[in-house]
Amino acid sequence: MRFILDTNVVIRMEDHRKVESVCAELSRLTAGKHDLLLHPASRDDVARDRDRARRIVIESKLGKYKTLEVAMEPDDGFRSAVGPGSRVNDSVDIAVLYALHRDAADFLITEDDGLHRRARRVSEEERVLTVAQAVALLRTLERGPPARHNLVRRVPIYTLDRDDPFFDSIRADYSSGFETWFQKISREGRPCYAFVENRRIRALMIFKEADEHGIPGLPRPLFKISTLKVDEPARGLKLGELFIKLAVWFAFQRRSKGVFVTVYEKHEGLRRVFEDFGFSHVRDSTGGELVYFKDLRRPTAGSETRSDPAGFMRRHYPYLYDGGAVRKFIVPIQPGYHSRLFPETSDRQTLIDEYNEVIVQGNTIRKAYLCHAATRMIHPGSVLLFYRSGDHQAVTSIGVAETIFRTTDVTKVVSRVGRRTVYSLEEIRKLCRKPLLAILFWHLQDVSQRISLAQLKSEGVLRGSPQSIMELKENAYRKWKGVAGIEDRSTVR
Repeated sequence: MRFILDTNVVIRMEDHRKVESVCAELSRLTAGKHDLLLHPASRDDVARDRDRARRIVIESKLGKYKTLEVAMEPDDGFRSAVGPGSRVNDSVDIAVLYALHRDAADFLITEDDGLHRRARRVSEEERVLTVAQAVALLRTLERGPPARHNLVRRVPIYTLDRDDPFFDSIRADYSSGFETWFQKISREGRPCYAFVENRRIRALMIFKEADEHGIPGLPRPLFKISTLKVDEPARGLKLGELFIKLAVWFAFQRRSKGVFVTVYEKHEGLRRVFEDFGFSHVRDSTGGELVYFKDLRRPTAGSETRSDPAGFMRRHYPYLYDGGAVRKFIVPIQPGYHSRLFPETSDRQTLIDEYNEVIVQGNTIRKAYLCHAATRMIHPGSVLLFYRSGDHQAVTSIGVAETIFRTTDVTKVVSRVGRRTVYSLEEIRKLCRKPLLAILFWHLQDVSQRISLAQLKSEGVLRGSPQSIMELKENAYRKWKGVAGIEDRSTVR
């Protein structure tokens, strides 16, 4: 595969001091296997540096990397889509992103939040990675999912080591008030979700129910994410997405009217994660933070919903639009792959209070499923009922299709589903020996009642065990929904 490196990444990888472990791992995983490229505009940008000594040092670091063969000029439509830029650095960013957009490489690796934000405007966010995300992708492709799952644990705040270096940046934000704040939430018995690795905290979400939040214009009661932080070594694990999933479902099950969080403007990467899952900036707090809010009041279905069901999903997750305008499909999946895609599914709907340990790998909102089904009827917004074949023979999970494509090109599959994949590169190669159907989807919820194949047949939902993806007619879907106990309050028609 081919990776374009932003200049800031190269400088980190070639630092004369001790190289960060995540950068060293990126070098190891790519050495002799993948091409690391620099865009000509990046080299030209360095050449403009007026500090001669610094320029010589940086150019020496860039010398070991190949240069992209041709630098194409971004067209007016692309420039308009990514947004104007008056600085020279903006022009460089736009040129680098345009090369990715034209498929000059499979991925772009950058730590520049501005580049990540521009990528979203042209639907290239799945292919623009941080160093940690690139490392996580390459590890999965190299070895497949780990045999031993990492766990996020629900624990009381007071069990955490307040002197862990993880808290250094939080301590800086709170200034002299950190100790008072930590003591207060510890004595309240406040719970949190923590990811601990080698006795070091790597990720943390602190939360509470906020009946009296004091923020004008927001409804009550709400659920508040008090703190959400993921250290760089753990950022490729999509823990921010997992934490948001837990927070949203906690609020939804408690019938809160929404979730809010306050974020400092400087934390652009974190703000971007919240925006990806339907949070919007609604006001500024008195403490200089930005208030982000996700409305969980039941939305109504209008013409916009029916014409853009996938957009509805992005705005209103975890609500499911299952009106007659969208098609429904049974998606059979073998137990081995099912366990990778849906590691937390059990024989019943799990209440959020029971999530004392949560598997990290695969337990995200956005996922990808690969198969050889011949169907061409699935479209963005289609409802997907994942049926675990073999042992359970029941529908276990509900998803909504986001993007669908068919190919035999291994590189295309990796570049489009890489950040969501639970497949190794070797598995993808084997799957691509025949035309492959890739379905990128949002996992909305697990099914509260697993209805046996025998009952599905007796209810007239299925005639037999599904062997491939099959469409479910509206009346059959309604019958299944009724016997499976899907709450009406979680769906919109």
